[in-house]
Amino acid sequence: KVGDELYNGSASQYIGKVLSIASNTSLTLEFPAQVALTLSGFLADPYQSTAHLLSFGSNVYLFKSNNILISQDGGTTWPSIKGNITANGFWGFGGVNTNGAVYYYNGSYNEIYSLINPTPPNPTWTITPATSFSNIGTNVLGFSFISTSSLLVATNSAGVLKSTDTGATYSLSTTGITGASVDQIAVANTGKIFAAKSGSGYISSVDGGTIWTTSTLPNSGYSSKVLKVANGTYAGNILLYGQGYIFRAPDAVNF
Repeated sequence: KVGDELYNGSASQYIGKVLSIASNTSLTLEFPAQVALTLSGFLADPYQSTAHLLSFGSNVYLFKSNNILISQDGGTTWPSIKGNITANGFWGFGGVNTNGAVYYYNGSYNEIYSLINPTPPNPTWTITPATSFSNIGTNVLGFSFISTSSLLVATNSAGVLKSTDTGATYSLSTTGITGASVDQIAVANTGKIFAAKSGSGYISSVDGGTIWTTSTLPNSGYSSKVLKVANGTYAGNILLYGQGYIFRAPDAVNF
């Protein structure tokens, strides 16, 4: 009913508060970004099937099932910036580098879209076939920029891929990595790179992702997610999550 708070029972994850229900078919949720989500067969209103959210400065980008939207007013309005992209479905991951360039890998069409500071109404994206991903035969799980032109890609079966030409080409960067699945990558303020690897401990690199080192976590902890705190009192802290635990490294060294 309206006012109920919904959780993902399997992960104890807060999803949102019900704002309205229309004819038992449309469910609108209050959500941190004020965007409604598809949930348990309901058709979210007004934005359906949220796929991925990115932010840079005051811009928030929403890649949903059949469109790309932007909000520049804190989520009040969401005009389309799909522009010249002809794909009718979006599923994947992306990121924004330090000069505001948006990159998105669309696994539904095996394409990469890139553009510096896309704005409405009809921006022209650079569309690149993601042939390197299909040739390696892996799925992309996350992007992380280590400079304006270099990025690392976490994959489910090929470890880490690296690009030094803003995503035009990729090569394997797996020296020191044991196990093929790397879930997420984050770069500390010191430049040290941390990756969650869906297993015991985590991996890190101090040379831009060329050589990786496996390290343990307290209590033989596992890692499946990683992020860097961007703002506030704990800005720069690295957080690792796994099996119900969160590990924090204030100095980006010791968890």
